[in-house]
Amino acid sequence: MGIKKTKQAKDRKTRVYSISQMNTYINCGRKYKYRYIDKIKAPRNDNLIVGSAHHEYFENVLKARLDGKDLNSKHKWKKFVMFVEKICLDN
Repeated sequence: MGIKKTKQAKDRKTRVYSISQMNTYINCGRKYKYRYIDKIKAPRNDNLIVGSAHHEYFENVLKARLDGKDLNSKHKWKKFVMFVEKICLDN
């Protein structure tokens, strides 16, 4: 004799929560609701845009070096400027 699941239990989907989601909920329940339930994106400020561009730039330079490519500094700078422009246009 097993345990019977109610219709409500069968209809529920299993949710997986990330550490970031749990920390957001612990720190501010309203922020959690806005971000994860209502799907409202937070506005990005200039520091986040530049930080994202740096991250993407260095990730691509590292990938290029791991692939055996040695990009000259002029090429690296052009790629960085392109990343900044791309991220700024996306926002």
